[in-house]
Amino acid sequence: MRLNKLHNIVPIQLELVAFLLLIFIIWYTYNNFPSLPDAIPTHFNLEGTADGWGRKGEIFIIAGTGIFTYLLITGVCVALSLVKDPKTLINLPNFIKDRISSEKAEDLRNIMVRCLYAMKLLIMSLYAFLVYGSIQTALNNWSGLGYWPVVFIPLILGLAFLMVYHSLRLAYSK
Repeated sequence: MRLNKLHNIVPIQLELVAFLLLIFIIWYTYNNFPSLPDAIPTHFNLEGTADGWGRKGEIFIIAGTGIFTYLLITGVCVALSLVKDPKTLINLPNFIKDRISSEKAEDLRNIMVRCLYAMKLLIMSLYAFLVYGSIQTALNNWSGLGYWPVVFIPLILGLAFLMVYHSLRLAYSK
């Protein structure tokens, strides 16, 4: 089956780490929900200080978007691995796409899937930090999130740039 190809592209340990982060997000949210005050921080400024507050049930929005993101990226990776002809994944003019060998197209698929899995790992780390930090701030154990969420932004954007760069470099190489 083609899903075996997915595990040949991406080590199962990478998926396991992202999955464990997802489990942590769900567990930590539900485990701490009863002890949360009625108002929790829902927005933080660039310094990591809470500047928006909402009902405690809004903590499930962070957890829910984390679950949705995990499922979405996982679904895209599975779909990419199931495509029989990886050339159909390449969004370039046909005259360029026709010059790409099957081996290069397969390499492009591998790059996309690996980068998406790394992206999922970064994003799930960010969601785990946001859930943990929001709950700790709501419980007055932390004064805010600090600058850590801002660190994730260049990492995520850098990975997206790297994926596009490697994909184009491979597609246009001879």
